[in-house]
Amino acid sequence: MNRLYAYLRLYANFFQPVMKMTEKKRIGSKVQKKHDDIKTPYQRLLESSYPNLQHFTPKILQFGLS
Repeated sequence: MNRLYAYLRLYANFFQPVMKMTEKKRIGSKVQKKHDDIKTPYQRLLESSYPNLQHFTPKILQFGLS
């Protein structure tokens, strides 16, 4: 069962796009939400300013595959 969840985690992180909410405003009784572009969590990681991304990416790809 753990091997199945390892593959599902990889599927979700690399192939399932997510729409992240960036802003939420209440105007009277209504709530106005703004969202970022639709991207996968892996795409967001690559676009981030994480300092050691070259060392971090291979670990992401290998984790859970053994």
